[in-house]
Amino acid sequence: MRRLHKGAVGGLLLALLGVGWGASAAAAPPPPPAVIVGTNPAVQAWFKNHEPQRTAVNDALQAAYQQLGQGPAPGPGDGCQRLVQAADAMLATVPAPKQALTPLVVAGVGQLKAGAQQCLAGNAAAARNTLTAAGNVRADADLRIDEILEQPDGSVR
Repeated sequence: MRRLHKGAVGGLLLALLGVGWGASAAAAPPPPPAVIVGTNPAVQAWFKNHEPQRTAVNDALQAAYQQLGQGPAPGPGDGCQRLVQAADAMLATVPAPKQALTPLVVAGVGQLKAGAQQCLAGNAAAARNTLTAAGNVRADADLRIDEILEQPDGSVR
């Protein structure tokens, strides 16, 4: 009987040790996350510095649309002038730390400026068309930026 008891205790101890080792392995810290473009410190800093220009363009675009209204000529306001200035400021924020991002972050900005200039020249219909086309280009570019930000950092130049 004693041998059975000693064997059972020994087996129990081995089982507990195995569980303990498994638990300690499960409690080990996870491996560090893969470095992706979006977590690259240089990219994060650049986007943080770039954000005010991006916000200014979006705010000025909204103001330009309000100034354009639905009529044949723009109404009163400074939205179109603000959009020209905001577009210039945004274009001055390049290059991005990853070359692949540079053309995308300014995609459509030249068109926004052209639409704002059409507005300033009094051609509301052309300005609306140009700004709409620029908005579509920017939306497509934003999707591509999101895709790049999810790529492994070393795979994107």
